[in-house]
Amino acid sequence: TGGDIVLLSKLHNMIKQKYNKGLYSNNYSYTYKSNVPNELSDFNMGQRNAYYDYKNKKHFKLYPKLLINFLNLISNHRLNEIKEYIDGYNYESKRLKSK
Repeated sequence: TGGDIVLLSKLHNMIKQKYNKGLYSNNYSYTYKSNVPNELSDFNMGQRNAYYDYKNKKHFKLYPKLLINFLNLISNHRLNEIKEYIDGYNYESKRLKSK
């Protein structure tokens, strides 16, 4: 919608200004280690949670897919896990709605 585009444009401009001032480092590294082994992909976790919401709550969550895709793009794909989770959730929720 128009409001989303204005919001994303403002966000883009703010990030660009800070980037041009050198406020972001290119030496990013982060390692996440969980004590619980997880065999599911992020996409599959999204699917599983959509199914849970369908069975138990009878409604689905709305995630800001456009915003996450934009942030993932400008962050050099550092939000891939979140993006994949949302993709899986949305895929499964559409599949379940069509039943």
